[in-house]
Amino acid sequence: MFGSFNLIGSIRFNFLAGIPFLLIISLCSLYWNLVEQKHRAVVLANGKDARASLQRILDVESAIVDWRDFSGAPRTGQAYTGKSFARLLRDRQDIAIKYDANFVLEPVILSEVAERDRVNRFWIMSDLWVAFTMILVCVMFGVFKFRGARPPRVAGQ
Repeated sequence: MFGSFNLIGSIRFNFLAGIPFLLIISLCSLYWNLVEQKHRAVVLANGKDARASLQRILDVESAIVDWRDFSGAPRTGQAYTGKSFARLLRDRQDIAIKYDANFVLEPVILSEVAERDRVNRFWIMSDLWVAFTMILVCVMFGVFKFRGARPPRVAGQ
């Protein structure tokens, strides 16, 4: 019916090819959530307080803010927000932030710290679960492939 096309082999290949792909995606997402969490902790511990105004919303979880640093120079940076916060913000709204004195890390909107921590914790746990599951599935396939599926032994042989 399908000629030389092997439907079962194609499904098995697509399934097996998807496992490492999901593993890579979950590990990348895990890395970026850990980096955001670490940057936020560093800025909150060592950063400088400032009042900023919202320049514009980039997407549902980030916004561009501008402020004046401790020397009075104007600064602009991207800050992560919660989804509900991003929907409620209006252009040029005044918000409290902390920023890195070296201007390397992104500023942190103080009212959004708890929400971003909650979101990061959720994605870190989800990514760890997906990565663990994909590794477990890969190990199971490897064991079955290299060990092989042997027929049961018949008594007397």
